[in-house]
Order: sequence, then structure tokens, then C-alpha cells
Amino acid sequence: MAGTQKQDKTIVIAPLVLLSVLDHYKRSKIDSKERVVGVLLGDNTKSDKIVQITNSYAVPFKENNNKAGSDIWFVNQQYIEEMITMTKKINAKERIVGWYHTGTKLRSNDLQINNSIFTKYVKDPILCNININNLRSLGSSGTSFKASDLEEFAEFDSNIPIKSYVCVEDVKEDGSVIEKNFQYLPSIIEAEEAEEIGVEHLLRNVKNSGKSELSKRLKTQLDSLQTLSYKLNGIQEYLELVIKGTLPANHQILGKLQDIFNLLPDLSPEINNKANSLSRAITMNTNDQMLMIHITQLVKAIIAFDDLIENKIANNNIKMKELKLSEDKKTEPETIKA
Repeated sequence: MAGTQKQDKTIVIAPLVLLSVLDHYKRSKIDSKERVVGVLLGDNTKSDKIVQITNSYAVPFKENNNKAGSDIWFVNQQYIEEMITMTKKINAKERIVGWYHTGTKLRSNDLQINNSIFTKYVKDPILCNININNLRSLGSSGTSFKASDLEEFAEFDSNIPIKSYVCVEDVKEDGSVIEKNFQYLPSIIEAEEAEEIGVEHLLRNVKNSGKSELSKRLKTQLDSLQTLSYKLNGIQEYLELVIKGTLPANHQILGKLQDIFNLLPDLSPEINNKANSLSRAITMNTNDQMLMIHITQLVKAIIAFDDLIENKIANNNIKMKELKLSEDKKTEPETIKA
């Protein structure tokens, strides 16, 4: 029986890290059997059970893929140290928490890379095995790819394109042999509001070119209306529960709702003459605006028609002058002969 030093941690990775890894893989233009390696930055000091990964950068890496289980590999440590100095100038709170590679599974030399390179910078480096094929398929089916898609993709841990590990020691009962192996850690994808907005702006051009702009605009408006309907239904359910006495009245929420109602225009009919004065005023204002637009279009059409007439007259004058010149040239030789 062996005793294992278990790690009870959860890896929280930002969508920006996945985008950086995907960009690193595409820029490398390597063969599908090869993989890229990089450094993960974040914070592992806020909690003993959570490792926050917020940033990453690529690292020059080569390995021998011709021979199975080959121990020949190279990681540029000088580049890592130079990048550490540069990242501290930008954000001193971010530190090295581990490393990543884009292979489909763990390889025999991962333990050597982890223990000989990255243990110099962090006590228990995190290894994230990122499956590029699953990551690229996230935005391939829809019209656009948003940061919220990554969070929906992360609902089931087995389906996310990330497998996280940490190196632990397996000690036998007699203490004779100590082996180091990778222990699996659960991973989740989590984005802050500001980061989600930024990622959506970056991925705005990642869309399906087969769909027209009109369909995309209509889908966006439909999604907005569905969200609004969902929010209004939630407000209605809350007010009904308050009326029934199931939920206590929260004056702060009711005050916010009253502020919303105060911003809405009063379109209710008057009690005396049953006429909706505000609605009539809005209709009259709209009609006046449409009348001005109609008059403007008529004026533009009249001006264009006038320009056309003047252009026709000018062209006719030019033709008459040309005909007159040609007739004058014909009469000149006859006068000379005479």
C-alpha cells in the first residue's frame, strides 16, 4: 500500500488564457503531432483550495517526436526569466503558477519538464493539458463565439478542453521508494464581467460567413428581446410571491422597481374624456417628423429632376454647336472653288 500526498485544489482559468493558447498554437504552424508549451500566470495565495490562472505566455520548446517515450526535449529557461522580469513591470501580482501544453494527453517527459524546470519558480506547479481540437470547436457552429460560451461549455468538467494536474509523491509504507506522479485536479472556466466584454469584442469577427448580416442582426435583437422577457417574467414572479406572502417585501428591490416605472411614459387614458393625450402627442410628433422627411425627399427629387433637365439642355447646345461647326467646314471649300 502506498500513501499519496493528495492535493485538494480547484483550478479556475480565465477565457483569455485559452485564447492566448489557441493563438500560440496557430502562430507556431506546427504539425498536428507536435505540441506547444507555455507558462501560466495567476495567483495561488488567496486560498489554499483555489488556484486562479489569469494570464499566460508562450515559451520556446522542442522535443523529439520520432521515438516513442523519448527524453530529448528543450525549454528555453533564459526566455522564461526574461519574461518574468517583464511581467513584473506590467502586473506584479501575477506570478508563475504552472505551465501548459497542447498535447492530447500526458507524455513520459512531462514529469521531467515539471520537476526540472518549473519547480524552480513555484513550489507545486500546475500542469494544464489543453486540447486544441476541442477548443477550436467551441465557436465553429454558431454565428459568433462569446466568453459565455466557454462558461456554458464548462458546466460538465469532463467536457471542457482542459485537464489540470499537480505532481504528488507516492510513498510506500516502509518508506523505501518515493515515486512522483501527476494527480488530477478539477478545473472550471470563469470570467469576470470586464474580461467577458473584452473577449466578446475580440471574438466579434469569429463568425459564420455563410449567414447574412440581416440574419445576424435579427438574431441579436431576438436574443435581446428574449433576455428582456426573461427578466420581466422574473420580476412578475417575485411580485406575485410578495403579494401572496410567500416572500417578505424587500423595500430596496421595490424602490428599484419604482424607479423603473417612473422612467416609463404615462400612456394610460384620462378619466374624463377617455382620450390618451400623451399617445396622441407622440403620434402627432411622429407624423410631423415623417412629413418633414417626405417633404425633404420631394425637394431632393425636384432638384435632381431640374439638374437632369439642365444637363439635357446643355448636351443639346453642345450638339448644335458641333453641327454648326461641321456645316461651316463643308461650306468653306465651295466658296474657295467659286
